[in-house]
Amino acid sequence: MYDWRLDTAVKLASENFLSGIQIAFDTDSNRPYTLEFLTRCGDVAQLVTTHTQQEKRKVRCFS
Repeated sequence: MYDWRLDTAVKLASENFLSGIQIAFDTDSNRPYTLEFLTRCGDVAQLVTTHTQQEKRKVRCFS
């Protein structure tokens, strides 16, 4: 699973690269929900909502 920043998710959605978006709820976490994306090539990603050092290392950017 990859972590995406909002600008990356918007860019890929506008280019019709996504095949699905879903809201995942996790009440046991410090983040009660995340947005998960499924790409046309089968990758799964989630929207980064906080920027901890660990998440920054896993963020995937597209140009």
